[in-house]
Amino acid sequence: MAEPSDPEAARVPLLSLHPIVRDTGQAMSPPGLFDLASTLLVHTTAQLKAPEVPDSWPAWGSLAPHVFGALQRTAHPFPAHLSTSAVMAVRYLNAAGLSHPAETKARSSLESLASFVGAEHPDALALRHGIARALAHQGHYAEAAAAYQDVLEPCLDALGSDHALTLATRHDIACVLAEQGHWAQAEAQLHEVLNTWLRLAGPDHPNLLPTRHEIARVMISQGDDAEAEREFRRILAVQLRLGEPDRPDALTTRHNIALAMARQQRHAEAEEELRAVLAARRVVLSPEHPDTLATRHGIAYVLAQQGEYAAAEDKYRDILSVREQVLGEHHPDTLGTRHEIANVVAAQDRYAEAEEDYRTILPIRAQVLGERHPDTLNTRHEIARMMALGGREDAAIGEFEAVLELSIDVLGADHPDTHSTRSWLARLPRPRPANA
Repeated sequence: MAEPSDPEAARVPLLSLHPIVRDTGQAMSPPGLFDLASTLLVHTTAQLKAPEVPDSWPAWGSLAPHVFGALQRTAHPFPAHLSTSAVMAVRYLNAAGLSHPAETKARSSLESLASFVGAEHPDALALRHGIARALAHQGHYAEAAAAYQDVLEPCLDALGSDHALTLATRHDIACVLAEQGHWAQAEAQLHEVLNTWLRLAGPDHPNLLPTRHEIARVMISQGDDAEAEREFRRILAVQLRLGEPDRPDALTTRHNIALAMARQQRHAEAEEELRAVLAARRVVLSPEHPDTLATRHGIAYVLAQQGEYAAAEDKYRDILSVREQVLGEHHPDTLGTRHEIANVVAAQDRYAEAEEDYRTILPIRAQVLGERHPDTLNTRHEIARMMALGGREDAAIGEFEAVLELSIDVLGADHPDTHSTRSWLARLPRPRPANA
């Protein structure tokens, strides 16, 4: 039998066959057996919980390879709903944090499907959406944005502006815009999606929650931490009415509530909640799921904010080694951890070491995210700060001035990061004119 897509599949009883035995059996199978097996496979996957529900992951991990294999081997007449099973299997891979297999399998499934249905078939569009989502999870935001845009137009033509996949694509385009630092544009698009859902389903429908959640995340990015926390708490109240507090969506909301508290200097509260979320995510998701790593990162952050720099540095370095393995060395989240390590190194007065780290990160962030991305500007700000703390005020002033000009343009004059750069610039002594 094909290997399961994830270690969780080991919970499901399996019959493993040597590849030679498997291939021989397939070659010698009587007529009609493959169609019967495909039909049973479709029926079985249809009985599973949604692929985003972790309880279903062991079963999906066992069945997904068979779904993809069947789609590659199928011939006319096309087994009904087999492509839908492939779409759900790709959704499972993305939800489980397996974005690279998700992209690969979605592309191969789309290629197989092209022989039987048109490019605007709903399952073909859903597979293309799955590819875009996998790219976004990998941190390839520009590629993901282009892939989502390529899906949106045929969704509008074939499915209509009110179809769930069309709205999901518009939602995800806005999320990628937010990851690229285009917060005002992202927020405007998210509100458009939210208003459509309100018209279609009313204010209490669960489909509104993901978009409301992303709007609150954009609020945090723009410095409106208190209002973001209030909105997250309203969302959590609805999520708790709909299910358990340890559901993945509720855990994500709790994680973001804690981060909003931390940004409002309520570090002890934030740490307590993050530790509770971490314990749940380790069980519900897995110790190495990207969301679990994000919560570990959040705990290190609040430790640093409370002055526990050495402990925070140790935790960040542990997280970095896992993120490099799971996400890759150049993933934006991995770069974020490297940046935070430099922050706590600087907080321990190791300015030269921190500056070297920042300078190593800067060209990678500029390449991955762009020269004008807020994270890139943040790293430039920190380099200027290290120069100032190291006694190189003139060089620091020049860099702070460049960062300030970009920050005003990209973030706005009132963004907290802009205020921070302006504050540092104001405290540095201006060089005297040569003839003074």
